[in-house]
Amino acid sequence: MTTPSRATGRQRVPFFRNSATWQRVRDAVEADIARSIDKGTAVDGILVRETEEELTRRLGCAGVRMTASGSDALLVLLKQQGIGPGDEVIVPAYTFFASVAAIAHVGARPVIVDILPDRYTVCPGAVRDAITERTRAVLAVHLFTTMADMERLAALCAEHDLLLVEDSAQGIGMSRAGSIAGTAARGGVFSFFPAKTVGALGDAGAVIATDERQLAEFDAILGRDGAGRDGEPTYGCDEIQAAVVRACLPLLDEFTARRRELFAYYDARLRPVGGVRRLPVLAPGDVGYVYVAEFDRRDELQAHLRAHGVTTEIFYPMPLSRQDCLADVADCTRPVPVAEAASTRVLALPLYSDLLEEEAAHVCDIVHDFYRQA
Repeated sequence: MTTPSRATGRQRVPFFRNSATWQRVRDAVEADIARSIDKGTAVDGILVRETEEELTRRLGCAGVRMTASGSDALLVLLKQQGIGPGDEVIVPAYTFFASVAAIAHVGARPVIVDILPDRYTVCPGAVRDAITERTRAVLAVHLFTTMADMERLAALCAEHDLLLVEDSAQGIGMSRAGSIAGTAARGGVFSFFPAKTVGALGDAGAVIATDERQLAEFDAILGRDGAGRDGEPTYGCDEIQAAVVRACLPLLDEFTARRRELFAYYDARLRPVGGVRRLPVLAPGDVGYVYVAEFDRRDELQAHLRAHGVTTEIFYPMPLSRQDCLADVADCTRPVPVAEAASTRVLALPLYSDLLEEEAAHVCDIVHDFYRQA
């Protein structure tokens, strides 16, 4: 990445922006939508099918089914696996709320455990300690840049005859030890929320099948088998979102490379800063979905950045085990000190393919200024 010059004057850096990407894909999207309109199907039509075929080819899996969101995809996966009332599902304390909400939605009990200090993904040792006679599955969440430790989790699940499924909503493009995110267990999901590495204009998701039987069961849940759904909710993806995802998929490698460049720039500028506790690491196979670092005086730093036009996010402000709404539906009794510590220090800086070099420089300048003043 070319070293950007120091930004001057008041500059605004949004946490996410996709206007330049949209201009690149707009003509292709509009042409595809015109094709779809001619077919007369707004949801689960020709563009959804073509996007599914492209994703299936890229993943080398049995098949993919598009859904209205990553959250819906996770619900479809859990339903297909037969997870429901009476089952316990082990899930990390540090993840987006949808991970645990989907478990509760199908009637199972989330069992919340701690994460690894160097990865933010679920700790296999904590998983082992949480297994009971009611445990049915482990939900491995791939987070921020990296896949969960699927080798250790798979061995643990095989030892105890448990299901291993992936919340790979953030994981498109990630791989680990020869496994591709979404295909490393009994099924996975993607989210195409606009800020994801590949995003739609609105929301969309995908559920990933590892064999033909699973794919047929996805079709039954989604109402694609012609058998009717008897009032069940619909999870289908609309054609507009599928058109955007389809147009952006060929750019995935470019998006990934650009994010690596921005990661390297942030690392070089922020590593000497005294208030930086921990910088993220991009290992081979990782993807820089977001740039999450740990900072001293995190809340003050966030306010200082905001005052200078930089929007940031806190992923996540508290562990799931401290969410009041989960008190009656989840097992929140286990200590999660690593997640607790991360929630007080983690801050996500702007990182996306449209981010300009001078904008990244401005972010780093403001971080330097904050700790210099301190």
